[in-house]
Amino acid sequence: MVKNSHSVGIFPFNELIIYAASRNLFGVGIGSLKDKKYYILFSEGKPEGAIITDKTGTLVGDRAVYTLREADDYEFYPLNSALIERLILGCRIFDKSHIKRNLALDIPQVGKKSEGIGIFTMIIKKESIPQQGMKIMIRKDGQIMGSDFTNKEGKVSFKLKSGKYEIVLTRKDQGLSLYEVRFNPDVQRGPSVLDL
Repeated sequence: MVKNSHSVGIFPFNELIIYAASRNLFGVGIGSLKDKKYYILFSEGKPEGAIITDKTGTLVGDRAVYTLREADDYEFYPLNSALIERLILGCRIFDKSHIKRNLALDIPQVGKKSEGIGIFTMIIKKESIPQQGMKIMIRKDGQIMGSDFTNKEGKVSFKLKSGKYEIVLTRKDQGLSLYEVRFNPDVQRGPSVLDL
């Protein structure tokens, strides 16, 4: 499937979904965990197909999509749109709610489609140790734009427009902390780091 394509990088699950969506990509994300192989097929940046293979057999489509988050990282390979569309016919995802849960993919856009849009990434650390499993919610003018949990690197990402946002962090003792950030995708280089 990917022998004539070159990888564009390795991404955690959430970042892969956001990366493909922000660029309207055609291609496949490939992950593995123990003896399983995971494939997420993207058409115009949207996850439209899923396949899982292991020694016991193959799951496709909706039956496959519920275990995709188990793989830590996915390598993304751009593919020809016609090839992707043919592959998706046999493994289409009809219920995308599981993939889109906790992802800020559907933020209304104003003006040009790509104007002021970017990926905001934050790393949460405590005494220089990445904090996994912390719930992060991002708000603008009181409206929740998205929420997610930090991965093993303490990282979380959201697709946002330029502007000022509030970060609501739920601590492990269930206490809440509020932080204000200003995001500009044309200026920001690399993730923001929050040291607790």
